[in-house]
Amino acid sequence: MNTCRRTASGTAIRIIAALLTVVAFVFISCGGSGGSSGSSASSGSSGASGGSAAATPAPTGNGGIGGNSAAAEFLFASGPNVNSIGVWQIDPAAGGLTQVSGSPFPAVGGQLQGMAVHPSGAFLYTANAPTTSDPGGITAYSISSAGALAAIGPEVADAQQGGAALRITVDSAGTHAYVAGSIAIGAASYTIEPNSGTLTPLNPQPFDFQDHHGTEDLAIVNQTVYLTSAVGIDSQTINTDGSLSTTAIGVARTTVLMDRLVVSGNKFLYATTVIVPPPGNPFAGPEAGHIYGWTVNGDGSLSPIASTPVALSGVAGTAVSANLLFAGSPAGVSVYAVDSSTGALSQIPGSPFSGSGQLGDLAVDHSGKFLYALNGNQIVGFAIGSGGALSPVRGSPFSTGGLQPSVLVSTP
Repeated sequence: MNTCRRTASGTAIRIIAALLTVVAFVFISCGGSGGSSGSSASSGSSGASGGSAAATPAPTGNGGIGGNSAAAEFLFASGPNVNSIGVWQIDPAAGGLTQVSGSPFPAVGGQLQGMAVHPSGAFLYTANAPTTSDPGGITAYSISSAGALAAIGPEVADAQQGGAALRITVDSAGTHAYVAGSIAIGAASYTIEPNSGTLTPLNPQPFDFQDHHGTEDLAIVNQTVYLTSAVGIDSQTINTDGSLSTTAIGVARTTVLMDRLVVSGNKFLYATTVIVPPPGNPFAGPEAGHIYGWTVNGDGSLSPIASTPVALSGVAGTAVSANLLFAGSPAGVSVYAVDSSTGALSQIPGSPFSGSGQLGDLAVDHSGKFLYALNGNQIVGFAIGSGGALSPVRGSPFSTGGLQPSVLVSTP
């Protein structure tokens, strides 16, 4: 300090200038870790498209429960006939995708049917159906800050005593996971260890379903789990310890196979119906190829939304964001505004928006600014504009590097 005072007109000025240079360098270096540019994501090729290597996954992923508020956002793609999981980082400004270093990562367990990301962004869970060499179950993965996946221990046996695990979802608190199974098996519940992400079964016994004919998807609204099936919607109550009631109640009935299930505003439930091609198939009735909607009542019962069903031929994936519902089909992406009071659906001007062929599963990013759709071995990206209008993301479509995924999820 004495030296600085004696040379205030010379050395001190040079020291201050040097310090400012160091501060500027550190600021610029740290600022580059928040995301990847749209131009670098435009190639969408297999392997690393960016410059940074994947970090070694820590046991707590991105920080455990509630630890992903400032973390990077990722998109995950896989499916029944894919033995790996592709991971892409989402550019938060432009929506471009950059495949992370090391992607695709090996999938552990049986035939992957469904995926869910923990609310913290720290863990990924997959529901796996049995194969000739694997009994099926649930696999947990840690997600590093760079998006790298690492399996957390071995595959957890399906809590339904041999039933095929098809879909999985995690509650908003990140404390429990719920899994939909196959015919006459239904849903199971698991506790999630907050730091490691490991799963422990809560309901090891089969469930008694009323008129149940196989589960296709599931969703949580308040303290109820809803499941789609070949005959409509069933529900199970979530107990205070996170376990499920052992009797599922039929809350809505249709004559066709109910498929994908989404929730809007924690008060409206929407399900798609499937067109099964062979003529005379009992699941290919007049209601097939529609979007049905229900208001979720305080007691968990469902009341039909008057403006539904909405006809949409060949509907595949669905997604919701704020007051918008998106549905992929051969015509592209149909976008509907959701009335916040009644749940009524109204197609926005310009919908459907072209997606270059049959679009499959859909996912919306955490910010609600971008929509992604599977299309064969590509991922199509859209920017969500004012009122829900869609426009292509720069560099879209993005290659999956040879993967043919059918399941797409994003960081919550």
